[in-house]
Amino acid sequence: MRIGDFDTTLAGEQFKHLFDIRAIFKRRGRTVADSENPNELLFELTYDATSKYYPMFHSSSFRRILSMVANAGNPLTINDICSECSDLSSKKIRDVLEKAIKFELLNLEKEKYFPSRQVGFGHTLEWYVANVCVNELSSIAYWGVKVENLTGDYDVVVIRENQIGYIECKSGKLSSINRNDIINFLERERILAPQFSIYLVDGISRGSLPMLVGYALEQKLNYQFEIPGVMNTGVSLEAEEYRNFVRLTPINSFVVSVRDSLASTLREVYEFLTLVCDRPLLTENVASKAKFR
Repeated sequence: MRIGDFDTTLAGEQFKHLFDIRAIFKRRGRTVADSENPNELLFELTYDATSKYYPMFHSSSFRRILSMVANAGNPLTINDICSECSDLSSKKIRDVLEKAIKFELLNLEKEKYFPSRQVGFGHTLEWYVANVCVNELSSIAYWGVKVENLTGDYDVVVIRENQIGYIECKSGKLSSINRNDIINFLERERILAPQFSIYLVDGISRGSLPMLVGYALEQKLNYQFEIPGVMNTGVSLEAEEYRNFVRLTPINSFVVSVRDSLASTLREVYEFLTLVCDRPLLTENVASKAKFR
């Protein structure tokens, strides 16, 4: 289709070439095997799924309870759930369970709760995080990106203006995250080489982050930087402490916890990137500039 001199078909192809997830990895010498597989979600990904399910996941208690039931090896009773969520009222827990059943995310048989699909909660959380990036942060985002010859997947790959970001999503107990999880995250970060990355753990406190950061620092990763003829320096992976997250430098990676609003958590990281990282310090040729004075 043409609008005057503007070829919309060509523009669409160019846009796809720039921002399509397969093109992003092709430019890095990698091949995407699969992405955004709807069979890995707890619900059927119909045309109205976003408007139907997306608002529910804004509730941290909803995500927490759904994650607990979906990731459990066996069906859970109401007493099982209440004992694990002792900080929530029994009414709140029952309200969440009733809503999840109504929308066919969970089933109830013989007074035990189990997921509607035996797929776990992980990919559904990835879907939600990707939608937060799109709807709340005006970004392009892909979830569940599997790359050939690479262990695991990229939970969320996000495009923020002309920057590539990578978000690893975890939910549940802190004890379910081990050193290998962090090592795999750092390896995927190295391969993608994004402008920023986020290790996001849903449902834990800020005080729990040092353990995860410690796993990263134990790797003693070193980086060598060079400006030919000017400087050559080596630095180690280090942690910077902030009020609501920890930043790993020099890779510009954020380790964050989510207790309430996931959108607010990501919005703060975006604000940090804007104020701290986005404005480049450009070098100027002083000798050439002097000729114009």
